[in-house]
Amino acid sequence: MNKAQIKQVFIYLGALFVIVTLLVIGFRSTSSIFSETCSTQQQAFQTTLFDLLDRNRGPGNAERVNINAPCDYTQMCIGEQQSPSAPPTVNSTLRAGTGENIFLLQNDELQNMHSYDELEGQQVQCVEASGGQFSFTIEGQPQGHVTIS
Repeated sequence: MNKAQIKQVFIYLGALFVIVTLLVIGFRSTSSIFSETCSTQQQAFQTTLFDLLDRNRGPGNAERVNINAPCDYTQMCIGEQQSPSAPPTVNSTLRAGTGENIFLLQNDELQNMHSYDELEGQQVQCVEASGGQFSFTIEGQPQGHVTIS
């Protein structure tokens, strides 16, 4: 090998290093953006859901709602008592007594949980996301409680 060929090898290695570095930085930036987007979607979901629940707490109130499913979640389960139709992860969380009563799942894997104090002590009911939204009915109950159906 002559000196020109050796220099050319170092140029290729240097270019390869720069390209790999740019790819790694790009991947990390993209992952960070997706993570922040999901976190923002989760916060917006919780705020919207709790506002809707609070708005319908009076007896006789009923509202059919559509709420965007955050982070590509595929299922939302709501309730305080175990149900045979609920995913096992939801029932085991209820058995553990953590206090959560709103569960967000992606492909039957528990991803996120919330607690709403005024939820009537009903069996867990699950709603599948359709078109990126959860559709369900909120009904007001006596003493400021709500049920989901």
